[in-house]
This record gives sequence, C-alpha cells and structure tokens, in this order.
Amino acid sequence: MIRHQILLSSSYSEGTRICLDFTDSDYHVVKDAIDRVSKAYDGKRVSFSVHTIHTDSADWSSVVKKDPYFDDVHLVETVEEFVEKIQKDRYLDGVDVAKYILSTQDCTHTRIQKLAYMCYADYLCKTKEQLFKDKIYAFEYGPVVGSIYQTLRGYSKEHPTKYIDDTKTFRRADISAQIKSRILFAEDGDEKLKSMEETLKKFDSVSTEDLIKLTHMEKTPWSVATERRRSQDDDSYYTPIKDEDILEYHSNEEVSIQPQ
Repeated sequence: MIRHQILLSSSYSEGTRICLDFTDSDYHVVKDAIDRVSKAYDGKRVSFSVHTIHTDSADWSSVVKKDPYFDDVHLVETVEEFVEKIQKDRYLDGVDVAKYILSTQDCTHTRIQKLAYMCYADYLCKTKEQLFKDKIYAFEYGPVVGSIYQTLRGYSKEHPTKYIDDTKTFRRADISAQIKSRILFAEDGDEKLKSMEETLKKFDSVSTEDLIKLTHMEKTPWSVATERRRSQDDDSYYTPIKDEDILEYHSNEEVSIQPQ
C-alpha cells in the first residue's frame, strides 16, 4: 500500500482547491512543507488541512478513485508553486470588490465603479493601507478601477473611457459565501470586509447620479487628477488617481447627500 499525505488548501484567485501529495515520504519532508506553507503569509494564519490516504498506487488518480472528495482538486507539483498560489490570494483586486458589491445589490457598470472606488478610498483613509492593488484612473466621467474596467468593458460602448454604457444591469449574484471567504482569506481580511460593509451601508440609499456628483465636485481626488492631466497637456485617458490625492481630498466626498 502507498501512503499519500495530502496538504489541501484553496486558491480563491483561481477558483479551485489545490493540494500537494507526498507519497511514502519521510515525516521531516512533510513537516518542512507544512512549515513553509504556514509562513506563506509572513507568519499569518494560512487555511489548509492535512489528510492521509492509503491506496495501491502512487498515482494521484488512485486517491480520487479512493475518495471522490478529491475529485475536483488541482494537484500542484512543488511546494514553491503551492506557496505561490496561496500568496496570490494575499491581496485583493478590484474585481474581488466588484463581486462582493454584486453579492449585495444589482448594479450598473457605473455604480459598481463608484462603490468600488468609495470602498477603496474609505479603507485607505482609515488605515493608510490599500484595499486592493489595482490602479484607479480619472476617466472623463469619474474614477474607474482598472481591473473592473477591463472585465466589464465588453458590456460598454465603443469608447468606455468617455461613456460607460449603463443599459445593462448586472444582477445580484449568488456568490456571497464564496466572495466573503475570498476576502477573509486575504491579508487583514476581517478589517477589509468590515470596512466594505460600512461603506456600502453608507451609500446604500444614495443614487448613482448623486455618487457621480459627489466624485465630480471641486477638490476631490478625481478633479485634482483631472486638473493635473490638463495642466501637463496630457491627452491620456489613463491618468492615475494617486493615493496621496485620496488621502488629502477624499474627505470632500463625505458631504451629506439626501437620498432619493
């Protein structure tokens, strides 16, 4: 009989479970792998489990045949690759935030962009840390998160930087549990999720039109970035809204708006 010692975790960025399979390995080899995986988040807790199964073959297919629980698990060849896949989940991107927003409400492209930006700006001002790693750009009609734009651009008109098509509504998605797990798995996930919930609650009754007005006032991060582009005679639509702009001017987007 062959002993399989299996390290099992999830790769939320790839949407699958992943594993390492050690066949008839020395205790110290497995322990070393566990130690390296445990440190994948710089010592912060990594969610994984260890399983032992005996089969008549060293092939992974024998494990799946023995226990269908492992049927959809992606086998990773090396500890280095396993750790790399886990570390990808350490950071959120804008699409993760968009998915969470869509787990709470129906949204047009514009509303997703506005709420994702507000989630980012609120979290940055509270913690001085980034909610996600994507760049935010000052397009003609407001702040736009790069990864969300790239994901949804197929639903927009010919030149989405000038006009984001709001004829399509993205319906509330039944992905709440999955996306919450993804966020909680990230670094400071509890804090990030709580901040996002607070931001979405704050703007729940605020119309998309009023969100647009809020980000387009004078001395907001978007207006400052736009003015900087104009002063530099830069015709690029991809003008970044800098974190320092948000830290200095986001408070001007906190004025009270009467919900419709």
